[in-house]
Amino acid sequence: MQEIFMPNVAIVWKFWILWVLVCVGGGFGCFILGLLIFTSRNQNSLGLFVGLSIVGILWATPQYLLLKNYTPKISGI
Repeated sequence: MQEIFMPNVAIVWKFWILWVLVCVGGGFGCFILGLLIFTSRNQNSLGLFVGLSIVGILWATPQYLLLKNYTPKISGI
């Protein structure tokens, strides 16, 4: 029983460490990008919306790429 459980624990810890690194790294990078967008001189509501949408996409993409490697494929029923 323990032989089956141990590799799963290693996979979970690896996933958790990678998830934290991706979230923190992406969050920091997107925070800097968001500050650059908010402090730009040409601010209008459409520009802010598009800029912050890009920030959200850039933060979510690495998380999606990490998740798709660790989650089983979901088949349509």
